[in-house]
Amino acid sequence: MPAEDKYAYPPADERTYVGRRMGRVDGTAKSTGHAKYTYDYNAKGLLYGAFVRSPYAHARIKNINTSEAEKMSGVKAVEIVQKPGSEIYWAGDEVVAIAAVDEPTVRDAVRAVKVDYERLPHLVIDSEEPPHNIPPDTSPLGLDDLEDMARNQVPTAQMVKEINERGITFKPEEAPLDRMPADIAKAVKSAKQKPAEKKPPAWYKPAAAETQGDADAAFQLPTWSSRKGFTDYRSSRIAALRRMALFANGPIVITC
Repeated sequence: MPAEDKYAYPPADERTYVGRRMGRVDGTAKSTGHAKYTYDYNAKGLLYGAFVRSPYAHARIKNINTSEAEKMSGVKAVEIVQKPGSEIYWAGDEVVAIAAVDEPTVRDAVRAVKVDYERLPHLVIDSEEPPHNIPPDTSPLGLDDLEDMARNQVPTAQMVKEINERGITFKPEEAPLDRMPADIAKAVKSAKQKPAEKKPPAWYKPAAAETQGDADAAFQLPTWSSRKGFTDYRSSRIAALRRMALFANGPIVITC
């Protein structure tokens, strides 16, 4: 940097802001309790919303009774998000949405809802990380394997090494070579084609089989045959919130 471009701070007694005590514009209002926060602004018709949530990681809803909550003074809307027969796949999943005139009322209403669950098997791994003695997977790679590696940002050099050592189960022309890095595309073109092999079980399967007897049932996750299935699953929650907002004729504060 040229000497003429170097900046030198002025002497301390000549500085306007640096090194000097500055008063905060909102300091007095905040320290005296007069400052207004978002929570202090209550729009006309504002309601407070909360969800009845599943306490179980995997369960099926057998019955929902919202009658006591609906009769409570101040409760404006009760919407069932997941109907009886629906399957729950994680603890904390929303089951019923409730809107009321204030936060204490909506919390009381949540406690008044009765939900009967059929608890289903689920897997709990009491370990912070997978075991270290897992044999490496040496089976040939499919297109799904390459997509997973790319999605998980496996370094190009490692992907090339895996392709060269393990081979592939598909024809090179079946792969989107034009969208692959040049080194990976080159490795795919020259890779040895092999028949697909059965993949070794995932590391959690033995633990699941030991604790639940059925590894697949113990680690079941929701599967969706199409995008529409996932959209329908989420839209039930969105629809419940929209119907609650109609009662409020304005915004809803979701408390939990």
